[in-house]
Amino acid sequence: MPDNESRIHKINGNNGELIWSTTIENTVGFGISEINDNNRIDYIVCGGIGSSQERWIARLNGENGSIVWNRTYNINQGNNMFDGVRTTIVGSDGYIYGSGFVGGDESNTIFVVYGGSAMVIKVNPDNGNEVWTHINDQTEYAMSMVESSNGSFFYGSTNYDENLTLTKINSNGTETWTRQLAGTDSVIPADLDITNEDIIFYGGHSYRDGNGEPFDYTSIRVDLEGNIDWIKNYAGCKW
Repeated sequence: MPDNESRIHKINGNNGELIWSTTIENTVGFGISEINDNNRIDYIVCGGIGSSQERWIARLNGENGSIVWNRTYNINQGNNMFDGVRTTIVGSDGYIYGSGFVGGDESNTIFVVYGGSAMVIKVNPDNGNEVWTHINDQTEYAMSMVESSNGSFFYGSTNYDENLTLTKINSNGTETWTRQLAGTDSVIPADLDITNEDIIFYGGHSYRDGNGEPFDYTSIRVDLEGNIDWIKNYAGCKW
């Protein structure tokens, strides 16, 4: 991508033809998700905006790519501290929940950022207005989140060179707990998902010995109390 731009393409899945393309200036984009509202599928894009990299979310009209709303979420903090919304989901209550970080130590990236605090923001889907922001100083960035069948939310995170964590919050942004996942200090997390049976799966990669900088893909199965069922590494390592 060009510097200082986020670009979104909608592609016809049957023939690969471009339907529309939208560019949003002064942003570093990362996440995109769908929202089905008023019989139309729109797209929620997120990342960071501006030279100070504030949290940013926009909603695009799914039919033509036009911007429905485009919002910046500022938070008071010192210089050289950067924020971002890494991924979003739409909760069962219809609101948008974005996971990410505040006070990170690196600009122009949203993927893996340390030095700050994990963050979840709840947003009104109609206008992008912030409902609340949850900040967790126990862990450095919330890389992805899921909702269980009973309406609880869980996000995955980590601290630099430490174990992965799992945090449980409710729809009001109140934290129930943050728990470390023992034996995961070598894992760099990438994504989180949940099954219809409320089983959480963590995806990431782990360093292994070898020429260059080789990594294994790592998958972790976790229950809703943060207990690990298993950890598996794939590629160079045996399991």
